[in-house]
Amino acid sequence: MKLQQTEMIVLGLAGLAVYMIWRSQAPKANKPSDTGKPASWVDEIFQSGGGSFGNGWRYFENGTAIDPSGNYYFDGKMVYQASGA
Repeated sequence: MKLQQTEMIVLGLAGLAVYMIWRSQAPKANKPSDTGKPASWVDEIFQSGGGSFGNGWRYFENGTAIDPSGNYYFDGKMVYQASGA
């Protein structure tokens, strides 16, 4: 009986090893790199004439806004406070 149990454990470990090797060879999903600037993946909103707003704020299509001091807001709530602000 012990011999069968040992054989089953060995077969299970061998199967696990084959599965892990197979998974490591699977193609990886293409992920966007984080090396780009935010402006490369989110569009900034400008005035109708194409220029930036005169109040110093920057607005983005995803609901983010940056005030002149560098504080970030998302949907009207501050999510990041710049140092020294």
